[in-house]
Amino acid sequence: MREDLDEQFRGLNLPSVRPKSFNHLSPEDVYQADKPYKCQLPEDCFPGFEMHNLRSTPYPVSIADVTGHEALFSLPVSGFEFARCPLAVQSWSDECVMSEYLPSLVEWLKRRLGCREVYCYAYNVRHVICPGRWRWQESPVLLA
Repeated sequence: MREDLDEQFRGLNLPSVRPKSFNHLSPEDVYQADKPYKCQLPEDCFPGFEMHNLRSTPYPVSIADVTGHEALFSLPVSGFEFARCPLAVQSWSDECVMSEYLPSLVEWLKRRLGCREVYCYAYNVRHVICPGRWRWQESPVLLA
């Protein structure tokens, strides 16, 4: 099935870009005993502690604009899908995200995926530093 999807995708001749490198987690022996991790706390919190054990390998990939062809991708076949979440958000403050957006998103995902539980463990908010540049703000871990 996956090969059929790949062939169908190639036949669309969609506009795409090929980044210089696109890194994936390397299949290292260390991961047989230790899970890959990355600590995002300031390094001076844990002096001498290895902040991550990630090892990556670059792979050639093409990234395509699938606009108009989103229906080709489904969770069972592709491992992901595109969906529009019908939630209107008035303010993207931490308070609004935690009190309105995340609870609504959890309920929407339960209905959409047909599951009993959905866990939101973290979220990020983009902030404009200066025109054309974004900064990601890590937000606290959440359990919904």
